[in-house]
Amino acid sequence: MEQITLKGARVSAGYTLREVGLKINRSFQTVAKYEKDSTKIPVDLLRELTSLYNISPDLIFLGKVRKKTNLFRKERPNGTNLYGRQKRAVHHKQDNR
Repeated sequence: MEQITLKGARVSAGYTLREVGLKINRSFQTVAKYEKDSTKIPVDLLRELTSLYNISPDLIFLGKVRKKTNLFRKERPNGTNLYGRQKRAVHHKQDNR
C-alpha cells in the first residue's frame, strides 16, 4: 500500500502550516513537529488532520521523515549548483613586499 507523509497530505490538500494550525486550534509549530516525526502523534490529532485533509489515516506514513539528499550534485557552467547557490569564492591575500 502506498503511503503519504503528513506534510505531503497537507500540501496536496492545499493548506499551509499556519492555516492547519488555525483550523485545528494548535500552533503551526506543533503541526510541523508531527510532520517531521509522527511516531508519537496522538490518535485524536491524527484523526483531526486526516479528516481535514480528506484522507484515510491508514494512508499516512507514521515515522520519522528524512531529508532528501543529493549525493551527485551537478554544477552548472555559471558556477551555481542545481539549487542556484553559487560556490563561495576563496580569496587569498597576496604578499606585497
